Amino acid sequence: MCSNPKVAGIFKTLLYYRTVKVVQIRNMKLGALHLFMQLLIFIYVVIYVIIIEKGYNGTSPIEGYTYTKLKGSSLQNDTYGNILVWDATDIVNPPMESDAIFVTTNSLVTYKQSRGLYPDTATLCPCTKGKTLEHGVETGTCTNVTESESYCQIYGWGPVEDDITATNNTVLSAVQDFTMFVRCSVVFSRYKIRDDNLLGGNLTMGYNEFFVSDFINNAGYTWDEVATTGAIIATTISWNCEFNPWSPDCEPQFKFFRLDQSNSFSPGFNYRYGHYYYLPNQNDTTQSTQYRDLFKVYGIRIVFLLAGQGHKFSIIPLMLNLASGLALLTIATIISDVLTLYILPNSKRYRSAKIKAVEAEKEKDEEDPMFPTEETNLYQNSVNTLDKTA
Repeated sequence: MCSNPKVAGIFKTLLYYRTVKVVQIRNMKLGALHLFMQLLIFIYVVIYVIIIEKGYNGTSPIEGYTYTKLKGSSLQNDTYGNILVWDATDIVNPPMESDAIFVTTNSLVTYKQSRGLYPDTATLCPCTKGKTLEHGVETGTCTNVTESESYCQIYGWGPVEDDITATNNTVLSAVQDFTMFVRCSVVFSRYKIRDDNLLGGNLTMGYNEFFVSDFINNAGYTWDEVATTGAIIATTISWNCEFNPWSPDCEPQFKFFRLDQSNSFSPGFNYRYGHYYYLPNQNDTTQSTQYRDLFKVYGIRIVFLLAGQGHKFSIIPLMLNLASGLALLTIATIISDVLTLYILPNSKRYRSAKIKAVEAEKEKDEEDPMFPTEETNLYQNSVNTLDKTA
């Protein structure tokens, strides 16, 4: 046992239990207000956070891909008066994209171009030798196309494309009625759960099969508005799934919106590509020349975006939300204390009962419990004597 009383007092104070002083204020209105605020916090935490917002669930990110397949056929009257048939292989170019597909709705074609010297009908004389233009390199020579029109000669692919404005005269027919199979496969990595929209191999309109026009109409536009110059359509596939035993089956939700501005100077979506081939020369069949057909195509570019989360019961978020709710209960106490100590009519009386002011410097006659005075020792000895007698 320690012989030094000061050291012993320090060790004894470590074993003392301290608690908060409780002041009971018998004011029914204040008590009702405090209870009402606690009830509101309870409803918010239990009813809204935990039950409605399902605060008992953990979350998992989503990963996946979207694969598409188009079917159908179409006819087109091209700028040369030819009637062309287009099937899904012709219309979808490039044939495979990651989470996207391009569907041709209109095209302008320049047939049988080859490399050589041609007049560039977009560049008037005078010409500068070696100057690079959109369609080739100037030779410095002017070419008279008509009696009144002279154009710069270029070395490039020709005949040079006549970059006219697209019209509905060359729009492919019935593309809006093509059917598109959309396969979306996802994985919730945290729970190692996989899902898709295949429905066991059954095709269902609006779920894993769509008309091309569905993407346009659901984005708020008509087919006639986009068929000539095309459009960029984003399709968001949301997978917000819950994997608890009492939860319903998970089904994806589709949302459609247009990304390009229909009233801009360059609406829609278009690009060029070439189909290359060789033909034997007329004068020498043992030699051949490379040709290409230049296509400027307009169409619907559909981009698929994955969104959502997986949810499953977890004790950790539940306990965190409950702990946050318990912490919020202190708001009711803080508001009630402010009303009690500073606003209510008897606030001075309540404040004197709740708050005890202690001077920073100890008075001479004030006793330090760690260092008992002589009177305290005498009192304690008498108490010990009475205990032994009893």
